[in-house]
Amino acid sequence: ANIGPTAFFAFVGTFASTFIVGGLVWAAGQAGLCYPLGLLAALVFGSLISATDPVTVLAVFQALGVKVDLFSMVFGESVLNDAVAIVLSETLLTFATPMPGVSFSSRVVEAVVSFCSIFGWSLVIGAIYGAASAFVLKVADLRHHAESKFIGVGLVAAFAWASYFTAEALQKSGIVTIMFCGIVMAFYARDNLHPEAQALAKDAFKCTALIAETFVFVYLGMAVFTFPILAPTTVWGFTFIMAVPACFVGRLHIYLGSWLTNRWRAPDSDPPPISPEYKFVMWFSGLRGGVAFALASVSFGNQDFGEHC
Repeated sequence: ANIGPTAFFAFVGTFASTFIVGGLVWAAGQAGLCYPLGLLAALVFGSLISATDPVTVLAVFQALGVKVDLFSMVFGESVLNDAVAIVLSETLLTFATPMPGVSFSSRVVEAVVSFCSIFGWSLVIGAIYGAASAFVLKVADLRHHAESKFIGVGLVAAFAWASYFTAEALQKSGIVTIMFCGIVMAFYARDNLHPEAQALAKDAFKCTALIAETFVFVYLGMAVFTFPILAPTTVWGFTFIMAVPACFVGRLHIYLGSWLTNRWRAPDSDPPPISPEYKFVMWFSGLRGGVAFALASVSFGNQDFGEHC
């Protein structure tokens, strides 16, 4: 029911945030207000920092018992824009390689086509593996065999794992693939498992997700001391003078998307129009987390911009 605003926030919003944040930090650097990033580095920064990860916000939502409309839009945006940010940052990094004789406009068109191709094929691969898992579980008739619950959960994990590595082997986006594989599995594969297997799979993946999230945030805390990021003139001015305010400005697409959504929703419709309170909560809940950190650390490890950005 909320796919319209969620898709707008995740796709249009992430693109807008990339260029707004990137443009603001680049302009501030040129004006001498903070560390002067190059234009490409600023746009790459804008793309990776546009990946929201409101884990804490969603935990608070669950504790407060907020309405499902608000929860689904915040959660849906964070899941989808992770994928968009990853593909977009990878696409932008292709501009770091000089291509003599190729015009800038041609490279922009090529980048747009590449983005659409990577995202589209990754979606298709995930959907195929999700459908295949549902078919295999149905043929194996695991729904009526409680004693085979471990086999069922193992098959679910194997298909998701295989979809990720297939996408990576084909130079597509593994996270987009595994996300859409999971969406298809949730609709079609889960009902082909025995109820005990469904419960086991839910608990197993929830436990795995908790361990993964904990590892990411422990690694994030360690990175403060292990990565060379504490130079005062580089980090503190850049972060607090421009980067954080730019992130808030970049998320103003929430208000535009909500206004467009409300144009199509009657006051008594289901779901109802997005209220001013919901708009503010969604704007403010765009925290940055694991995906942004992972993209930054990979770029740092690859030395995409060398000594100076």
